[in-house]
Amino acid sequence: MSIIIAHNPVFQAGGWILTVLISFIGIRMLFYWASFTLHPGRYRARKPVSTDELRRMMVPFVKVQITTKGSPGSSEVILRSLRQLQELATEDPDFYAEFLSAEVVTENREQADFIRDAFADSHIKLDCVATPRMYRTLKGTELKAKQMHYLVELRRSGWNMKPGKTFIVHWDEDTLMMPDEFRKMVAHLATTDKSILTGPIYYPLEYGVASRLARATEASRPITCFECRRVMETGEILHIHGSNLVVEEELENRIGWDIGNLNGVPFVAEDYMFGMDAFIREGSDVFGWHGCVALEQPPFSFPSVDRQRYRWVFGVLQGMSADTHLADFAKLSWRLRMKIIWGTRYRIATYALGTIVGALSLLYIPLALIVSFPDVIHGRPTGIPWELTAWFALIGIMWLGSSVVGAWTNTLHAGYTSLKRLGEIAIAVCIAPVAGMMENMAALKAVAHWVRGKREVVWHTTPSTKAADDMVNGKVQHTPVPLSQSVSEALAPWRRKLENMHWLPAAAALTTAAAIVSVYIGYPFIVAAQSFTHGLSVPLFAAAIGILLPLAIIVFVITWTAQSSTVPYVPRHTRNGMDELEAMLNANRLTPVLDEDNTDVMLPIGYYERDRS
Repeated sequence: MSIIIAHNPVFQAGGWILTVLISFIGIRMLFYWASFTLHPGRYRARKPVSTDELRRMMVPFVKVQITTKGSPGSSEVILRSLRQLQELATEDPDFYAEFLSAEVVTENREQADFIRDAFADSHIKLDCVATPRMYRTLKGTELKAKQMHYLVELRRSGWNMKPGKTFIVHWDEDTLMMPDEFRKMVAHLATTDKSILTGPIYYPLEYGVASRLARATEASRPITCFECRRVMETGEILHIHGSNLVVEEELENRIGWDIGNLNGVPFVAEDYMFGMDAFIREGSDVFGWHGCVALEQPPFSFPSVDRQRYRWVFGVLQGMSADTHLADFAKLSWRLRMKIIWGTRYRIATYALGTIVGALSLLYIPLALIVSFPDVIHGRPTGIPWELTAWFALIGIMWLGSSVVGAWTNTLHAGYTSLKRLGEIAIAVCIAPVAGMMENMAALKAVAHWVRGKREVVWHTTPSTKAADDMVNGKVQHTPVPLSQSVSEALAPWRRKLENMHWLPAAAALTTAAAIVSVYIGYPFIVAAQSFTHGLSVPLFAAAIGILLPLAIIVFVITWTAQSSTVPYVPRHTRNGMDELEAMLNANRLTPVLDEDNTDVMLPIGYYERDRS
């Protein structure tokens, strides 16, 4: 049978097509891993900064701006984000009140009033602004950019003006930054000569509530942040984060967020549009990297993942179509224009092709194993050039390695035990072959729609709670309830009891992950090694792979649902919440900390002293 398959022209042609496509994507991975391996120290700011050190610096004014549509579920996570700023300010209320403030801009007036009241006694100044329903920009900008430009116009008129250098820290509604990271960012802003900066984003918040597939798709994101670091430091803007984005106020007021629309269709990637406008008008020297980590949530379900990724790719296609036809863009050097245009197209193409490559791989790899396995077992050369199989092994290392790096960073602050973290990393590797293929479907769909001439797009905000996600996906009905009766502050992971995983599903996940690694990395390496080595070690190891893979899959399937199921949504507590908090005290041995207002400040005994870096 293996001989018949090997000489089949369709099988041979498919192999070469798959080789070209995998290599096309593999070259892009090389850029990510070059940034990861060659400059790891520049990625994340690691030197601690204390409040005492900040007092000795000429710190700038810092305004944290949270922009939200005001959708159901957004209030819970905004309260959580502001709570972290409040905790930072308690270290020295008078000092932080001098330069730190927060601004929330929303389309929901009830939400603005609710959040303002919730932090009425805050140590930092908080402004909650509702965008007027009749507000329009000069260029007809819509969606999130319209709200952001509304604040720009207020600032231009003197609203909330500060007497000195001021930075705007842009967060999404679910973004938060721990006090130690925020102090490092303020210290960086005190000395930087850059005007637009970003930093890493990890996704540990509500991590266990998201579906396994959604968690696995998020595992591919942190490794791309290493490339974002290079992009921001060189100022060649192929991509820019809309969150954990810091912009000097004077520059933001000068550029604004009035990005207009594309033939009447709103732009859905306002961050890309702003970055390109700044690059064209201000040049590359204004961009930089502050290296301070912000924490966010993964989407809770795959439909939310699909809508989010579709919006990203379609938004960049919109921006490319508009910006590359501007007169100011034409003034750039030909080399720089080509680098931006084809660099962006290459990134989109590799993203979209991931679905095709993933589907072909799932079909082709089993056949390739059938063809080559007899030769490998008997220690004979397979006839495949060793350079090619070694290249496949390297791509496998980079691909599965990105899932390991991503899952490791995403679970770093998720409130997991070491065993739970290890199990989650293994699960991300197990699901990677399917997760990558499915995630890239959104990019492929966006490109296909664009090529066919479709320009309409609907802006779907990613739900910020599991309950809101269930409502958006039609699982539950939305019942309007006043925010004061329905909203409870979302918990930060370190406010909860550490989550553990039973050893059996952890072992099953690790075994299956090892089998996946053996197929995608070990087997190509063995085939390459056959050209140089002969003996029993290689064929015995290959035979072990053939036994291990089906065994691991059977064990993992048995324990998958029973031991590692997705956590269902459970309302955490009412606003005063005392009954449920007392139950948590008795059940989980939690100790109250800073509980003057009965908000969620429950910590496992001894956990606050743990090293969370």
